[in-house]
Amino acid sequence: MTLNSRSFGERIRISFSASPRLCGEVPLSKIALVASRGVCYKSVVPIPFLGRIFDFAEGSAAMSSVTFNAGRLMGLTSVVLAVIGAPVRADDATYLLKYKFQPGQFLYYEVENAMTIVTQFDTAKEEVSNTSQAWKQLRVVAVDEAGNAVLEPMVERVKMAAIKDEEDPVRYDSLTDADPPFQFRDIKKTVGTVIARVNVAPNGDLNQVTPLIHDNESLNEAAKKNDSRLNFLIVMPKTPIKIGDSWKDRFQADVTVDKGLKREITMQRTYQLTEVKGSIAVIKLKTSVVTPANDPQIEVQLIQRTPAGIIEFDLEKGMILSMKTEVNQSVLGAFGPKSSMSAVTKSTEKLLPARPEFKTASGAVPTSK
Repeated sequence: MTLNSRSFGERIRISFSASPRLCGEVPLSKIALVASRGVCYKSVVPIPFLGRIFDFAEGSAAMSSVTFNAGRLMGLTSVVLAVIGAPVRADDATYLLKYKFQPGQFLYYEVENAMTIVTQFDTAKEEVSNTSQAWKQLRVVAVDEAGNAVLEPMVERVKMAAIKDEEDPVRYDSLTDADPPFQFRDIKKTVGTVIARVNVAPNGDLNQVTPLIHDNESLNEAAKKNDSRLNFLIVMPKTPIKIGDSWKDRFQADVTVDKGLKREITMQRTYQLTEVKGSIAVIKLKTSVVTPANDPQIEVQLIQRTPAGIIEFDLEKGMILSMKTEVNQSVLGAFGPKSSMSAVTKSTEKLLPARPEFKTASGAVPTSK
């Protein structure tokens, strides 16, 4: 990466861009907006439920990396769990965490994200804030005798806003806005559309991904390899665990290095069953970078990929009730000497009791599908 500017109005080249359509030559004044939208930084936030598939479908070029990403960004990724264990609470009680989807079942979620990116170069400073709401549906197509389930995730509606410094917000509501602003143009393609079918094992392992759209090369290639990064579920332990036990899930994250070359960074999610309150089990999540980066250009691409938070699920009903995650990271030298970037992201995801009924000023409006 080379910086030829000391002013936010001049232009720079960001050589690690993962999306040449929107990165590459950009005004320095747009860096924070670009970063916050996930254009230059692929799969930036905790990847909430559905996030990975939609990242691939959009080519990681839109704010979906903020809203639907993050990965196992993670949001409400463990949707329904069957917890089989001792019926009585005791120090030696064990719990087998297992997905228990039902054929024909529909599950609905609401996700809220708030993110602030602060970019500084020399004495110039810029702040961009993004907020988003998403309503998501998970359809259980089939479940075999072994408990393997075929799932169809879909985003039903999104509401987004981006604010730079004191400027007027840029807003988009997929329910009411026919033509989204360019910041959210790729989001519209994913709303109300089933992009892929996912086959998962009872513990959440990814068995197979079947794209339902065929004009996206990155999604199709990832599906052929059964890339684990397409899995939006928490991979649960295969054996019963006690309170205090933990388990780990390693995965790869792509970053772009010199001359557009890709490099895989090993990441790790650590889960711990911390307590059980009545029928509610509490799981703590922490995400860390395993591969040493030691390079600000790589670190800035990972700035929002290390969420930590709390997952709550109902032991009796066997389903996740809520998920709260937060990221608070800073990188010095992000764009060269005297530069820095800091990012704070908070995400909340919750299971809804029923399919939401969206309304506008004219009255009730049915969801997209």
